[in-house]
Amino acid sequence: MPETVVIQPPVEIDPATASTLDEQLSAVDPAGVTELDCSAVTFCDSSGIRVLILHATRHRDAGGTFRIVRLSPAVQRVFDLAGVSELLGVQPEG
Repeated sequence: MPETVVIQPPVEIDPATASTLDEQLSAVDPAGVTELDCSAVTFCDSSGIRVLILHATRHRDAGGTFRIVRLSPAVQRVFDLAGVSELLGVQPEG
């Protein structure tokens, strides 16, 4: 079973921080399991969503797993409105 790499993104994922998140995710083996612990994330705009879609797709294409856990209700709502929750592998609380 592959080891899970856990990444904690910045509190706000926006144009100022999206490139750092992109670098963090690019350093991870896309054939493995990557989990974003978003418990501290309070904001994510379209630049962050773009980075997340890029890496979710990269993982899927490589046969890996990409999932987002512990998402705040506010950010969950943004992902739901953008229609990307399923694509991004958002895991429901519970």
